[in-house]
Amino acid sequence: MFWVACVAALFFACVTVGRAADAPGETEAWAKIQTFKTLSPKAPQRQADGSVSKEDLLAYRTKAVDLMVQLLNSASDFSQRFPKSTHEPEALEIMVVLATQMSVQDGAQFDPARKIASELAKRDDLPSTPALLMSISRLRVLQSSSDKTLLPADNMKQQLAVAETFLKKHPENPNVAILFFHVADYAKAVDAATAVELFKKAAKLGDAQVKEEVANQLKRLAQLGSMPMFKATAIDGRQVDLAKLKGKVVLLNFWATWAAPCLQIEPLIVKTYASCHAKGFEIVGVSVDRNLKDLQDYVKQSQTPWPQCFDDKGEICAKFQIEGLPTLLLIDKDGKVAVLNAKDDLQEKVEALLAGKKP
Repeated sequence: MFWVACVAALFFACVTVGRAADAPGETEAWAKIQTFKTLSPKAPQRQADGSVSKEDLLAYRTKAVDLMVQLLNSASDFSQRFPKSTHEPEALEIMVVLATQMSVQDGAQFDPARKIASELAKRDDLPSTPALLMSISRLRVLQSSSDKTLLPADNMKQQLAVAETFLKKHPENPNVAILFFHVADYAKAVDAATAVELFKKAAKLGDAQVKEEVANQLKRLAQLGSMPMFKATAIDGRQVDLAKLKGKVVLLNFWATWAAPCLQIEPLIVKTYASCHAKGFEIVGVSVDRNLKDLQDYVKQSQTPWPQCFDDKGEICAKFQIEGLPTLLLIDKDGKVAVLNAKDDLQEKVEALLAGKKP
């Protein structure tokens, strides 16, 4: 994705510029930053079987985070003490890159990054590229928010305000389209019509690659309201036919036993099935596991009651234009695609469809 490339470019390819004489202490402060940029923790020692102990891995990660925090603090201190230095733009870039990446991580060790990110977010004098990274970071924070009082529609509006504010201040930035693309991606699960508008705006502002990505997204959104034809044989021999499930609400769960996010959401799927199955709710699993035995072993151990289809070649995923795992696609009682990915508020969406309401 763009922001990953942008982060890498900023952090590892800072440009050296011609400069005047240093202010008192500036040389030492800048040298300290350069030293931190070259430091890295010693790689954890591997055991005889090639594995790394949890303790050694934790120690390695803790040291890596500590070095990043020290670099972040040093860059922040430099930016405040030497605002007129020709090195200050690079120090600011380091601050923005590290603060935006670390502020969304869990744990008290990232509190310094959150504090600096909060201070940076209040500034309206950031150059175009650092401002873009800060805007992307704000979108990521909003999209990962666990605040139940913030309704998805209001969350989307706040995200759109971030994108529009950046566009107004930095209309010349060639990557402004990525902001609207991110908001549109979130909007898919909130308001399909708004998502379409935002994707089109991203295409208008973006380059050929963005236009291609938008075209793919619009094709996927076009599935809403369609009546897909799908037949398959589950791994236990049961025949799956969406046409014969008309009159029921159906969840197509695209997943894999090796994908941690899929396993994390499994309890919610099981809970929803237990609560809604008797009311007319069915589930069809579509696994993209590489090995059939892995799927069979998991289904046997978990005693999953719904049919599981093995899609190791990705043919079913391609039919439904699946982008990532897990994808929880909901089909209403009329056999039409109602929700492209119901990862959020699954049970509420299922109950709404069962009641004949819009999810």
